[in-house]
Amino acid sequence: MIRVQPPFDPNEQNYLCCCNYDIMTGAKSLASIYTVVTVFIAMCFIPWLYEKQQSSASASCLVVYLCFLLLAIATLGCLWYGLVKERERFLIPMLIFSIICFIPIVVIMVLRILSTISMPIGFEEALIIDITSVIYGICAVLLQYWFFAIFGNAYSHIKHKSRSPTGGNKYIQQLEQVYIAIPKDNPEPLPDDAIEP
Repeated sequence: MIRVQPPFDPNEQNYLCCCNYDIMTGAKSLASIYTVVTVFIAMCFIPWLYEKQQSSASASCLVVYLCFLLLAIATLGCLWYGLVKERERFLIPMLIFSIICFIPIVVIMVLRILSTISMPIGFEEALIIDITSVIYGICAVLLQYWFFAIFGNAYSHIKHKSRSPTGGNKYIQQLEQVYIAIPKDNPEPLPDDAIEP
């Protein structure tokens, strides 16, 4: 049994982002946001490090921070290379990073709820803090899931495009057109030099 893959259609619903943008445009926009946030965090850490340079705790903090920064730079580098060169395997580190980001969000939400239980405040104040923590946590999880879905769809887009029978040709609509030759009733005579002796 031969399995035929359908031709690649970039306008398929899975390959559209919010507001009917192309998924690759959405993934590149999201990668730009991640890059700006990473640079911003790196720039904010420099003054903090300058303040705390005499402390011994700052050395261990610096090592942990630099490890995370190098990991973030490597992940963003793979992401950008995968998006620009359209290589789906280079998007895998970002997909793993997106999955790993779910864990701290949930842990912070649970710790926040547990800390309000042990606080010596009234029931109403604790309930308000718990509700806001749960709302922020749910919003963060949904946002992270949306980011994961965008990068996952970009991965599928690139993979399907590269494995398409047309090879990701941009002129797919023209290639799928059918041309039918209809003979004329009175064909034109061939020129004399076209007739072979």
